Amino acid sequence: MEHKDYNSINHSVRKKDSMQLLLGKPTYTDDVTPDDALVVKILRSPHPNAIVEEVNKTIALKVPGVVDIYTWEDVPTTRFAIAGQTYPEPSPYDRLIMDRHVRFSGDPVAIIAAETEKAALKAMKLIKVKYNILEPVLDYHTAKDNDIIVHPEEDWFPPCEVGGDNKRNLIAHDVNSDGDVDKVFADCDIVLDHTYHTKAFQQAMMETFRTYTSLDRYGRLHVVSSTQIVFHVRRILSRALGIPKSQIRVEKPRIGGGFGAKQTAVCEVYPAFVTMKTKRPAKLIYTREESQIAGSPRHEMEIRLRLGADKDGTIRALDLYTLSNSGAYGEHGPTTVGLSGHKALPIYTPEVFEFVWDVVYTNVQAAGAYRGYGATQGLFAVESILSEAADMLGIDPLEIRRKNFVQVGQRMPAYYNELLESCAVEECMDKCREMIGWDEKYHVRDLGNGKMRGLGVGISMQGSGISSVDVGSVTIKVSDEGHYNMMIGAADMGTGCDTTLAQIAADCLDCDVDDIVVYGVDTDISPYDSGSYASSTAYVTGNATIKACTELKKKICAIGARILEVEADAVDFDGKVGYVKGEEEKGFAQKSLTQKRDILRKMAMQPELEDILDIMANESIVYDDDESYICTPFLDTGLIQDLNEKSAEEIRNAMDIAFYKIYLLLEWKKFAWDEYKRYLIDGVMAYEIVYDNLENPKAIIGIIDIDPATLTQKIKDGTTYWIQFEGKLGFERTLLDSQVIYIKYEDSGVIERTSYIERLIRPFNIYRIIEQAQIIWTVTQSSFKTMFTIPVNGMNKAKGAQTLMMAMNRYKEDISFNSETGELQVNGKMNLPFNKEYFMPENENGTPQIETLTDQGPMLNDSEQLRWFLGKLYKMSKIPDNRFDKEAQTTWFGSDATQQLRDEINFSRFTERTRNPFAEIMLKPLRISMALSIPDIHNDKRLLDAVSLKFNSYNQFEEMAGIEVDTKRIEFISNMSQSLVETDAEGNEVPFFSMKFLIMKYLKMSDADLELNEKYKFEAQVEAGNAEEEGEEGGDEEMAGEDDLLGGGGGEGGGDSDGGAESDESGGLDSEILNSDVSPE
Repeated sequence: MEHKDYNSINHSVRKKDSMQLLLGKPTYTDDVTPDDALVVKILRSPHPNAIVEEVNKTIALKVPGVVDIYTWEDVPTTRFAIAGQTYPEPSPYDRLIMDRHVRFSGDPVAIIAAETEKAALKAMKLIKVKYNILEPVLDYHTAKDNDIIVHPEEDWFPPCEVGGDNKRNLIAHDVNSDGDVDKVFADCDIVLDHTYHTKAFQQAMMETFRTYTSLDRYGRLHVVSSTQIVFHVRRILSRALGIPKSQIRVEKPRIGGGFGAKQTAVCEVYPAFVTMKTKRPAKLIYTREESQIAGSPRHEMEIRLRLGADKDGTIRALDLYTLSNSGAYGEHGPTTVGLSGHKALPIYTPEVFEFVWDVVYTNVQAAGAYRGYGATQGLFAVESILSEAADMLGIDPLEIRRKNFVQVGQRMPAYYNELLESCAVEECMDKCREMIGWDEKYHVRDLGNGKMRGLGVGISMQGSGISSVDVGSVTIKVSDEGHYNMMIGAADMGTGCDTTLAQIAADCLDCDVDDIVVYGVDTDISPYDSGSYASSTAYVTGNATIKACTELKKKICAIGARILEVEADAVDFDGKVGYVKGEEEKGFAQKSLTQKRDILRKMAMQPELEDILDIMANESIVYDDDESYICTPFLDTGLIQDLNEKSAEEIRNAMDIAFYKIYLLLEWKKFAWDEYKRYLIDGVMAYEIVYDNLENPKAIIGIIDIDPATLTQKIKDGTTYWIQFEGKLGFERTLLDSQVIYIKYEDSGVIERTSYIERLIRPFNIYRIIEQAQIIWTVTQSSFKTMFTIPVNGMNKAKGAQTLMMAMNRYKEDISFNSETGELQVNGKMNLPFNKEYFMPENENGTPQIETLTDQGPMLNDSEQLRWFLGKLYKMSKIPDNRFDKEAQTTWFGSDATQQLRDEINFSRFTERTRNPFAEIMLKPLRISMALSIPDIHNDKRLLDAVSLKFNSYNQFEEMAGIEVDTKRIEFISNMSQSLVETDAEGNEVPFFSMKFLIMKYLKMSDADLELNEKYKFEAQVEAGNAEEEGEEGGDEEMAGEDDLLGGGGGEGGGDSDGGAESDESGGLDSEILNSDVSPE
């Protein structure tokens, strides 16, 4: 089977609505609708079959906040169906908004519209209803031709003839067959005859049924509903309310689950009716109980199935009869029952088959669409009886299925006689067999204690959409900014179709998924779509997306052809630019990797950029004292704390050995600086890792530089590999991901650049333009100016102009400046005479005059404007301006020492970020080499992630930063010690803070640090000849004053050893005796 490579499909992308959901933003019906809408509540019948004789709402209407109460007497009398199906619907028109005849426990009897929910619920309890209770039909086995008729009305109407008869309680009936089943059954070796029963399953989607309605400024009905079928809802409301579809707008916000239940318009008609009556917004939100008793459950079915087969397991005949209980109304009944046979029988190829079905009315909750939609009931029966036949014949359940599978190219009589064009059921079954270990597990095993264990198998068939019925549409437009607006009619109900359709469009249009803006379903702007059901969206609407994008590309190319003045088929479009095929002259961002690299390498030769690159490389690649290594390996044992020291030591030794080997293979001792500079220029680099034996590698024996432009990354079945194609040499080969080192420049997680040089393109080009303009302006203004007068006497105006032009073409010298070589040329020749020529017509008789004008313009000198743009270039390089020559600096980029220090720190961080991808050149082979030498860590990603590199760096700027911080802290301590004082017992002002406390807290000095400081001070004093004097003042029992801790001396600012002393105006510090036994010794 062919697998195509895509740019967006099969790749992980962020869902269009993921951030709104994750952050709890308003997305659902109740979130995006106003709170001032009328609250709608439904009073429901407690009886399964009754006639409403009277509804007394007098008292209920008096409840404050109740706006109105409506009954069957207030609603239109046109019957409709609420099934979301393409018109004309197979479901009968058997409903009214409210009917006097209620047909199940939960049928609506009254609609209450109130200002608040509390008022509506209170009014509901006060409504008095008188019923004429009738006997219900509850057993669907006896419903057909029963004396009790669920729908006796005369206006019952089926839009499609499906064999129904309301007077027989029959919604639909049909017979499909191929061959004489009774005759074949008589000739079979075995015949099985079983009956299977599936109950009605109730829906439990997270968001219950809910709808908001209002009138827009034009008086049109605006419906916001949690539904899968916006266009069908519009048609249903149009018929139920008796208003044109053009006067109804339906839109869908985010849906909190549908699963088929919201393929039925369960609640939309009630608030819509209230809005049309009151002209006010209205909202109905079903409670969980209402969703259970008046929702849309799965159809209850009973299936009788006969199977005839030969002893070798060949199925010869299948006879299936389905009796379906549709409940009180017929929505989805005819289509659901058909799939119980049409989806279960065609999987296999019996000689003959017969499929008969009946769908009946009963007085229970009406059923509807639910995941699998009839197919699940039929598949349960067919797959069960097939396994029973396999057991009876002693055949593996998988093999009896394989023997009877339908094959590609066969027609399927049980599926509308369609041709099977694609099928992989056998491959799917074989894969499952392998994954589950079928051959060892499928037999029933007795586990003892009354427990048995075994495996079962079931095969299902599921199409995508309803053939020749369902419609998917997409409208896609190019916006004025170049992105695309895509309007879809398919409803995203949590399935992510907004995102999947955007992925399809992005691949068709060669753009990013984020360039596709998806507009959710709105009948006013979205193209018609049948809705999101029957697994149709990805295939039906997805193919509509492909068609729409293909047509759009054709139109873009046609417009481009007119602009480029070529034929339409000569133009191609790559998602950003339309161009003539074979002449892809595109902007830098659209150029190929090779084209970008050539441009960047050419730019890097310019002196200004070469200086910048040298500084960047010098900062990032620093050799050690032996001029050998630029980095060392580092093992973060914190990431491998569960290892004992011996294991960590073993890994560390393996890491060191592997590092030195890889370092030699890369030849970084000689070429690391050059490689890094190439990385800054090219941005993308690739290497091939060569192993001693690719099949069973033991070691890396080489690392070879390869052209990254020849590589294409592929991902298949979760495995990454590379295709290398060299067009010039004409070869193609496949490389494992473990054979390729592929790095891309990165200096930011937000802005993606091709390389470091790319960030300098714009400022450099502006600088060069200004420089060239300055040179040309200076040259032209400094040149001699010559005027030629050409006689045109006696010539008419046209002839005179022609003569003047001929003289100009013959004698004029054209000046041109080659910006790449810096050469000035005249008519393509060198040796430019610095002159300018002016040609003027002379109308009087005489000879031509030549006059030289001797005034000169300003000569070439320094331009402040030029220097400003050079400064901008340096700023974009992220290199501090003090790293460049003073000539290149500008006053407005200068700063004090603190600012320069900050610039240096930022520059250091920037170079570290840019160096991280470059480190992968070493890290990938290093980790692989370690994994080869220690097999136990091969599959332990933690251990390999614990390996990193530490690059050498210049530390002077970090030291400067530390010095500046310490200086600021010392200033702070000094200020704190003097600014806050208190009065002691003797009335003297003394410092509030202890100097020792401030020093230890803010300078982070320990007792040992303080002791060492005093020792060094004492030694210095001894050397200065002051040891004896200081010894008398300090002694073994007392320390120097606290000001000495900051380097202060005795002087007026010093302190006596026996108490505090006030500081003088010179700013000396008050002193106190420190409680310490520190000795100068």
